[in-house]
Amino acid sequence: MWQRDKRNLMRRFFVEQLRIAERRVKIRGGEARHILKVLRMREGDPVVLVGADGLRVRGRIEATGKGVVSVLIEEELSPIAPPPVRIVLGQALLKSTAMDLVIQKTSELGLSLLIPFTSERTVVKWEEEKATRKLRHWEGIARASVKQSDRSKPLEIQRPLPFSELITRGWSEDAVKIILWEAERAQDLRGLLKGKEMCDEVVGLVGPEGGFSEREITEAKDRGFEPVSLGPRILRAETASIVLVALLQYELGDMSKRTQKGRSQ
Repeated sequence: MWQRDKRNLMRRFFVEQLRIAERRVKIRGGEARHILKVLRMREGDPVVLVGADGLRVRGRIEATGKGVVSVLIEEELSPIAPPPVRIVLGQALLKSTAMDLVIQKTSELGLSLLIPFTSERTVVKWEEEKATRKLRHWEGIARASVKQSDRSKPLEIQRPLPFSELITRGWSEDAVKIILWEAERAQDLRGLLKGKEMCDEVVGLVGPEGGFSEREITEAKDRGFEPVSLGPRILRAETASIVLVALLQYELGDMSKRTQKGRSQ
């Protein structure tokens, strides 16, 4: 009979700095409130702690106090293997709820790097005076997804930049570069990825609610990005991003047993 790994039955919590040598970890802030007020965990309950660097340990709650939980580390856990392909998503800034959804779901799907950007048809304006708070909010969503999906470390989220700067970045020489365009008729994603199963990096760009302009598509093509369509349906920008990352993981990443087998040989 199939049995689930007991480690996966334990609650997972994110700790910014996890030092095994100290043997004890103090959890404060939101994670402590979640443990004490929401989950109502008690002394002796087992937990898994995940550090920002991917370090993972198993331990037990040793003591609780006002706003603090002390965990005794019992053992270091084996690291989770990274996805066989590094997926980078360039996402045009979306309204708050939609952007949060993209971060949450693509993080759960194993996205490596998210780079928000502004473009001709971007409705949302990036306000520098609110930048720190917004980035902290996004990073909080990414950290929560570490616990949900049991990934090794949080999704990296960079500061937004203009579309023109994004397409001129120094991507790896063999990176597959994709830009979603609803008007593309000749190329679909599966056709583009055929024969590229062993690539190490994929960069996908998804535009705002109004899509990319023809000028932006031309500029991207000049920089080596290939326009692809996800089919005849017109998807919301947030839906397109999630679908793209899921399909890339299925075709090239750790959702594909065929890909894993091929890379291990």
